[in-house]
Amino acid sequence: MNMISFKAVARFFLVALHLLYGVFLASLIFPLCAKPTRGKIGQTWCRQMLWALDIHLSLEDGASFAGSGLLICNHISFIDIFVINAYTPTVFVAKSEVATWPLIGRLATRADTVFIERGRPKAAFLTSAAIRQRLSSGQSVSFFPEGTTSLGETVKPFHAALFQSAIDADAPIHCLALCYLTRQGYLSTAPAYIENISLMQCLWQVLTSGGLQAHLQTLPSVSSSNIDRRHLAHSTHTRIVHALADYRSRIPRAN
Repeated sequence: MNMISFKAVARFFLVALHLLYGVFLASLIFPLCAKPTRGKIGQTWCRQMLWALDIHLSLEDGASFAGSGLLICNHISFIDIFVINAYTPTVFVAKSEVATWPLIGRLATRADTVFIERGRPKAAFLTSAAIRQRLSSGQSVSFFPEGTTSLGETVKPFHAALFQSAIDADAPIHCLALCYLTRQGYLSTAPAYIENISLMQCLWQVLTSGGLQAHLQTLPSVSSSNIDRRHLAHSTHTRIVHALADYRSRIPRAN
């Protein structure tokens, strides 16, 4: 076994242990804590998970988020959840299949995740109502409007349905732009959790990458007042696309 594989195996077990620790926190500690405290605990746990994965969070702070709101971001990997929650405490919207994932599914369920059942009649309506309830209670909620992952080289069109929750709750939209880089500063597709690879394959790609940077850029918030959900989806998509294009233009190309 070469040195890279040995380190990857060691980190794999570290990640597994940290997931078990997360389940312990969510099952036994969260019920004893108020929501703000649970959010801070979850934020610390996600920062530790990034360390276990050998991912450094690089933040380009273009705007500060105050109070609750709907956070949206382009979607590349299941690791995106750790990155965003390491930046700010939030609950997430996830596809219902995530609830069946080993350890991660149980942790997500305990962490107040809003699950959406794709293909179910009125799924978007029911999910939007659940998001609105959380926003109205002062929580921040994050979701990925693309509805799927990509290599990170492009941003797929945004689905508009869940933006209705922000309109109904009169909550702002907070925009995030995310990309992953190697330790040398070049764009990386190692974390991409695309359809032709499994969760374990994706994790192994990350662990054998030699270390990554997760570059997260915060963009000015968008008001949800006096605008329909399709315009919200289009305008926020444009903001994130332009932010990522601008950042990529500043990244040196690998030889």
